Amino acid sequence: MARARFAAGLVAGLALIAPASAAPLYADEATDWGVAPQAALRLEQYRAPTPTDIPAAEPVDTARLEALWRAANRPLLIAVLGGEAPRGIPGSLRLGDAGRGVSFGDLTQQRLAQHLRRATNANPAAVVVFYGSDAQCWLAYNASLRAVRLGYTHVLWYRGGVKAWEAAGLPMVALPDDKW
Repeated sequence: MARARFAAGLVAGLALIAPASAAPLYADEATDWGVAPQAALRLEQYRAPTPTDIPAAEPVDTARLEALWRAANRPLLIAVLGGEAPRGIPGSLRLGDAGRGVSFGDLTQQRLAQHLRRATNANPAAVVVFYGSDAQCWLAYNASLRAVRLGYTHVLWYRGGVKAWEAAGLPMVALPDDKW
């Protein structure tokens, strides 16, 4: 029930969003590897198949994220990507280490809280989207869990990540330096 209200409120007024069954899927973004959702941070093996769902956040596919990205009131996009000059979704804030760390009470959590407060003007109801490289990136999953733990109420996890966005032929840019 809460998830339905969340989804309805989030997309209110966005007639661009097609039903999920009509939308094409890209780069394993909907592949179910049978991994159970978890509310705890994954602390190792960040490159492994992820669940298809996430507690207290909302998974988003490429078609829905594209509609949100093209909307006038664009969500805050956070790329949890490392390395030199990675490519990502235009307009993204890059916080490469936001999905690492050891607990919800660690320095990573404190730093993410500071970045989110600044980027959302301290609005816990802001729509925040976390994404990584692909559907086998636990860093974006972890960062989403962290944001939920911080009290953000409209957290989206883009499971398909950069690979799905690129496979859909959507715009990509070199991301700015990591703000972490």
